[in-house]
Amino acid sequence: MRRILLLPLLGLIACTSTSSGTLADDSVVSGSTWVAFDLTTGKVAPVNGTPDTAEARWRDTQILFRQVAPGSAPVGRAVADLLTEADEQPRRQVAHGRFWIAAHELTQAQWVRLAGTRPWYQVLPVADLAAWTKPDQPAIGLSAAMIEPVLERWSSTGWELDLPEGDEWECACLAGGGGKFCWGDTLDDGLVAVAAVCATTQPATVGSRTPNAWGLHDMHGNAWELVRDGTGYELRGGAWDQPAVTSRASNRVPTAGEDAGWSVGVRLVLRR
Repeated sequence: MRRILLLPLLGLIACTSTSSGTLADDSVVSGSTWVAFDLTTGKVAPVNGTPDTAEARWRDTQILFRQVAPGSAPVGRAVADLLTEADEQPRRQVAHGRFWIAAHELTQAQWVRLAGTRPWYQVLPVADLAAWTKPDQPAIGLSAAMIEPVLERWSSTGWELDLPEGDEWECACLAGGGGKFCWGDTLDDGLVAVAAVCATTQPATVGSRTPNAWGLHDMHGNAWELVRDGTGYELRGGAWDQPAVTSRASNRVPTAGEDAGWSVGVRLVLRR
């Protein structure tokens, strides 16, 4: 799939405990599987144990991140693999550093806290805006040109709020698996309905589907997720208005930095 609705945007967008930033605190946070980014203070704190991803705070005042340890993972698909395109090939092993990836797509409430704007109103071609503009639905109508300066403002010393690289996103999506999707290769309607938001009439509440093996929700469907592709950008993961096959982990849709789509959102990462 190589065509989705992309619309140019007019103009640019002008936890538990917190970490104080000391070396001791940084060591604790860096060793944590789960950390929380507080959208009130801008600080990062460890989250003990396995968090309840259904808690309302993870869609509003805090962003929950899951650590991905340094290592390597297979990405892409074999040349002979069905339902893949040339830019997904070949299957290859890629190395990555340590990063933390958000358990959820960024919600509308969280984008308002980050940027103070509501770009979805500029791109939604629907009469009933109330059904599409809910705080716990994915923030959409985003572009790289809009996101990048916002992330730069929120990145603090020692921590960087960032976009995922495409290979990082794919690694996190599959969570150690080797299929086209986080659940394997099948497009069984029952499995798709449990884990993805695809071929529907509008986006769903973020985190309303079963997470993958690493506790990450909505890696398939709901909103296209903007990632970096070297020096450019691309979209990953499919969207609510697309068939499930387009949400396969290796599928990539190039996009210009200034383009914003009505089904384009983002999943953030943290870096040290």
